[in-house]
Amino acid sequence: EFGDMLQAFKMAGPQANRLGLTIGDTATAFAMLADQNIRGSQAGRLFQSGLTNIIRPTKQMKDALQDLMVTQRGLTGNWEQFFFKNGEFVGLFDQLNEKGETHNKGALRQFHEATKEMTAAQREFYLATIFGKDAGKAWSTMIAEYSAAQKTAEAAGEGAKNKFEEMARAMNNQGIQTKAFSDQWKEVAGGIKVRLGQ
Repeated sequence: EFGDMLQAFKMAGPQANRLGLTIGDTATAFAMLADQNIRGSQAGRLFQSGLTNIIRPTKQMKDALQDLMVTQRGLTGNWEQFFFKNGEFVGLFDQLNEKGETHNKGALRQFHEATKEMTAAQREFYLATIFGKDAGKAWSTMIAEYSAAQKTAEAAGEGAKNKFEEMARAMNNQGIQTKAFSDQWKEVAGGIKVRLGQ
């Protein structure tokens, strides 16, 4: 629903914009949440809260991020290397180079790779600690959906793509954005005319 998307953008748009997230990436995240009946201002609030926790985590959240991203995987370094490149947030979805190859893995891919061998309970424990109880449920939903799509793509073999990565790229196309939102606006405008008796 266009109205739900509008409410979600009102809540999370400013924070998403500060982090350099595109309209397409943000709309795809809201679509993922809507699939699980998290819509409108609730989706926007929980998404925005999670973004805030990634850029300004408490000590407890930093410890959980370090354990999840580095320690549990037997790696070295700092959790921030997975989410920030040259001081900039990596975004939700993968960044591609001119050849279409992955240049930087997005946050959802990073969380997928860190949690793919965990049980649902283990994953939810980490995500609730990192994002907070309520936002953790929303982010757990997005990561679970992303993980399922990634596993499907990997099982399909060479060249198969994660459907959410594809959706985000498509939604970042200006022509597709205009068509999607103008069609929705016609429906909203039509509904307003009916309510006004026109």
